[in-house]
Amino acid sequence: MELLKLDRVGRHDNFFALGGHSLLAIRMIAQIQARLKIDVNVGEIFTHSTIKDFAQSLKKNDLPVLLPIRRIDRNQPIPLSFAQQRLWFISQIESAGRSYHIPFYLRLQGDLNRNALRWALDTVLARHEALRTTFYVEAGTPFQRIQPWETLNFKISETDLRDHPDPESSVRAVLQREADGRFDLERGPLVRAHLILADNDETLLAVTMHHIVSDGWSMGIFRDEFISLYNAYIRGEQSPLPSLAIQYADYAVWQRHWLEGERLQEQSEYWRIALAGAPSLLQLPTDYPRPAEQSYAGAFRTIFLDGDLTQKLKIVSSRHDTTLFMTLFAAWFLLLSRLAGQEDLVVGTPTANRGRPELDPLIGFFVNTLPVRLDLAGSPTVSDLLKRVKTQILAALRNQDIPFEQMVEVLRPIRSMAHTPLFQVMFAWEQMSQTMSALDGVAHQSGPAIHHTTSKFDLSLHLNESEGMISGGIEYATALFDPAT
Repeated sequence: MELLKLDRVGRHDNFFALGGHSLLAIRMIAQIQARLKIDVNVGEIFTHSTIKDFAQSLKKNDLPVLLPIRRIDRNQPIPLSFAQQRLWFISQIESAGRSYHIPFYLRLQGDLNRNALRWALDTVLARHEALRTTFYVEAGTPFQRIQPWETLNFKISETDLRDHPDPESSVRAVLQREADGRFDLERGPLVRAHLILADNDETLLAVTMHHIVSDGWSMGIFRDEFISLYNAYIRGEQSPLPSLAIQYADYAVWQRHWLEGERLQEQSEYWRIALAGAPSLLQLPTDYPRPAEQSYAGAFRTIFLDGDLTQKLKIVSSRHDTTLFMTLFAAWFLLLSRLAGQEDLVVGTPTANRGRPELDPLIGFFVNTLPVRLDLAGSPTVSDLLKRVKTQILAALRNQDIPFEQMVEVLRPIRSMAHTPLFQVMFAWEQMSQTMSALDGVAHQSGPAIHHTTSKFDLSLHLNESEGMISGGIEYATALFDPAT
């Protein structure tokens, strides 16, 4: 009831029909794990979506005890997580660098307290080791180095546009420059902040992080903690944030131990069977020949589905016992199949990978990518198509613990510098919370107000629901596709 913000929930009520979605499912599983100390896969709530069925599934299954993630000695060499390791190697490719920047801004209107802003930023950086992490190489292996807060000397740059004849276009240019600016993984810092004085009553705080220390969920944490701390300073209060039991470095060490043995073997075997014989390349018709080496240059076209169409999609989803994410994913699969003339497709989708209760409040690079394979042979009906998509997504979620990097090692696909392994097209259903606390004395809004100039894949469909409507867009590789396409 607390997660769904409802006064009453019945035993036979469907979690998703009540407004539940993947983000809330992850948080619900984390709360169950914290209270019952059992290891529950998020896929269970998709399979058993009523309170009664879900409770019975917990009783029937012999679930393993949830072992805590423990703090490690910071004086020992700290390995990278599997996701960090892959991204570290990708970042050595010059053209790939900007593809893994995460820009974010707050547009602030009113009497901004500079001291409160500075204290709030400093406190967030002091609180999260990931934001103070850099990387070094020893004997050919990269390791994490956590810089003490006292020696970080974090600087906030500033641009004054108050007397500029066209401040709005200049604001966009500064935001773009901040988003595209290089990061040095060895020297750091891997987060930067820039104040833009647009006029006497409006200031923008632009924050950019490297993906190797952050992800989309983390940006929500950063935003919420910054607002909470800013308000505490204005009110003359201490930090209201609870202490963190662990940090990202603890997770990185735990992950490598946890994925040993039987768990790794079981999930590796699933992916080996699921992707056996899968096509190595989705043969979409392109406007230009594929370069011998992936360029990562990209652009973005926006998409908007009005409230009426969004509601009809929800009705279809409810009728076929799927989620809106699954229905949209099915439509994306169908479109790609018709464009490529292929019935066997693999499309990637990100998952938050925060099933552990300790990970919920941490900033860091946790997100994992799941390659979902779908067979569209036999001209399936809408009902059959949705069943196939749901089956494949649930199976992937049950085996989501193995990092994408490990999947690639297990499967050993034919590698090419021209495209990414296993899949070249993504579908991202972004369901971060749209609500924000208020800043005392300052009106604000947030967003990633920049033009996309990079693309990690051939095509990536990014969608989210807000205020009863679906919006987002397609990120595409400009080396392959013309904007008119």
